[in-house]
Amino acid sequence: MIRLNDIYKLILCGIVVTFGSCSDSDDSEPMEEPSVELTTALSGFYVGSIAADQGLADTSVIIRPNGTDRFNGEYFGTSNFTPCCNVEGNDGTLNFQVEGLQLLNMAVRLDSELPPCTANIDGNGEATLSEEGNRLVFNLIQDGCGVQNFPVTLTVVKVRNLE
Repeated sequence: MIRLNDIYKLILCGIVVTFGSCSDSDDSEPMEEPSVELTTALSGFYVGSIAADQGLADTSVIIRPNGTDRFNGEYFGTSNFTPCCNVEGNDGTLNFQVEGLQLLNMAVRLDSELPPCTANIDGNGEATLSEEGNRLVFNLIQDGCGVQNFPVTLTVVKVRNLE
């Protein structure tokens, strides 16, 4: 024979199972994949500067998509997409990942002929997307070309889209 107390227990268990399973126990935010719009927004020609304690140096970069959340491109030590320190090509290469508007695992490899040296510049940054021009800011550490653990900031603004 079923007692009234047992019925209450069954009803209570049913309520807990029904409503308990509806709640979301994962409080973490889902990782966002860059949309087609973000990929298009980040791709292009950028000009700006690389800043260190000693001052600013003109910089330009070309950024291209390389998969759903990765970008790569070319680095120039001038503001007009021509090399400052190499006879041909560019002054270096770059690549980074995107998670939301966070720019992660930025790696720039500088290869200079004048003076001859190679440097690796690594770090993270953030993108600001606006109608006035998309701005990318990376906080980086340079190793090579006469410096070790040298903090620099690369700030560039998009001037035109890829052709």
